[in-house]
Amino acid sequence: MIKLFSGECPVHHSELLSLEKLRATTTAPPITWGSLRTAAATYIAPEQPFCVSFMHAVKDKAKKPAGEGDAANKANKLSAAELRIQKDLVELSLPKNISIHFPEGKEKTQHFEITICPDEGVYKGGKFLFDFTIPSGYPHEAPKVVCKTKVFHPNLDLEGKICLNILREDWKPVLSISSVIYGLQFLFLDPNPEDPLNKEAAQLFQDNPRQFQTYVQRSIQSGCSINGHYFPPCPAR
Repeated sequence: MIKLFSGECPVHHSELLSLEKLRATTTAPPITWGSLRTAAATYIAPEQPFCVSFMHAVKDKAKKPAGEGDAANKANKLSAAELRIQKDLVELSLPKNISIHFPEGKEKTQHFEITICPDEGVYKGGKFLFDFTIPSGYPHEAPKVVCKTKVFHPNLDLEGKICLNILREDWKPVLSISSVIYGLQFLFLDPNPEDPLNKEAAQLFQDNPRQFQTYVQRSIQSGCSINGHYFPPCPAR
């Protein structure tokens, strides 16, 4: 390929020879935009496009006030948080029991939902929804995560707050969305009663694990009231 003009429109060697032939056999004034289109139609085979649309774009751009293009580019520039979350999402590899959804569209990468369906443990058979909001300070600031499913769990309170160390004091910029998702999954496999948000759930988990499991499974499959609080059903199927 040979570059023609400052717009760097790619022109095949055969096309360049055709233009040189035009220059050599005519006494017309220097080639203008109009004559260049005419030359393209006359001397260049249809299967070798001359980037006419590109030439129009360059010509139109030349008419625009200086700095207009720079302003648009600046507006479209992604923030550090947006660049990092895009990288995290591209590298994200989820198992079959975890899925991701973008309620505002896939272009809105700073807000998404993660659904976890545990396939083992006390919470097996349940379906739990988590809402992720990525702050402007990400990755230096941890993502904001809330559980949208009301669940009887030692490390989740009734408002959906989550007791997970990497969402609090142990968050580091080297961690990623994948780290958070797998941390949430681990909470369902191995609840931690030593650091509870729901103290009643933690106490029952320690004192009577069998009764705890009965309550959890009943709430998942058909919904039930536990200690005066109703937990609606959330089955995976």
